[in-house]
Amino acid sequence: MLQLPFSSPSKAIPTSSPPLKDTTFDRIRRHKVLGEQVLALSEAEDQTIAAAQQIYGKRPLALIAWHYYSAIGGDEIKRARREFFDQGMPADVVEREYLDAKRRYRERKAECLRWNKAAGVYQIDRQIKAFVKERWNIIQSFIDEPPRTAKAASALIFYLLEFYDGCEFDELACDCLRGIAKVLSPDGPQRLHGTI
Repeated sequence: MLQLPFSSPSKAIPTSSPPLKDTTFDRIRRHKVLGEQVLALSEAEDQTIAAAQQIYGKRPLALIAWHYYSAIGGDEIKRARREFFDQGMPADVVEREYLDAKRRYRERKAECLRWNKAAGVYQIDRQIKAFVKERWNIIQSFIDEPPRTAKAASALIFYLLEFYDGCEFDELACDCLRGIAKVLSPDGPQRLHGTI
């Protein structure tokens, strides 16, 4: 006969666990606020650039030309290098040009940085990048810590549909998400639009 181990009442498994806090709505609200802040800062940056160009000239871009590419930078330079190798260009030529392209790109970036600091754009740009990074982290948090309730899941789906409205996003995927959100929403399948 199978015997179950004896457990004292003090070590008994609780019959119900406390409800888990769902931060989905707070994260959605924070994501929206950050988006509004990025938009406001971007407008301020545009105005600052327009005013600064009267004093410092046209704002430089940190992009360079290389072969048939007229404006590349960052990882695009590495990709172009691999492309030129794959096309059969001599390795020593590609490598020499690659080092020169990297040097020219560093110089352009330094020129942009000097201009941005002189024009007062640098701090605005850093703040925009920080807000964009925080927004990205919030989106990542929805993957790492998904909604815990049907209501929160529905709200998140509706928010993402609203967020991507007007973007090139697979219409079939949007329709599927919309259908799932309707089923998950507190008002059932009749609900047409989510509110937060």
